[in-house]
Amino acid sequence: MLSDVVEEIGSSYGDIRALARSAAVSPKEVAAALAKAKPGTVDHVVLSLLAEYHPVVDSKPAPQE
Repeated sequence: MLSDVVEEIGSSYGDIRALARSAAVSPKEVAAALAKAKPGTVDHVVLSLLAEYHPVVDSKPAPQE
């Protein structure tokens, strides 16, 4: 669950970038939670890191020229 991952990373004294990179999260769920998070909070920082390592990928193919 995303809230558990955010809490784990937010309370860690270790490498939070490594934790964010290795987290098993849904990019769409991360993006939705980040949009609702208050800037400057621990949740916002953690969700920003998760979004950096788990971006939402557009599933539409690029137009052919």
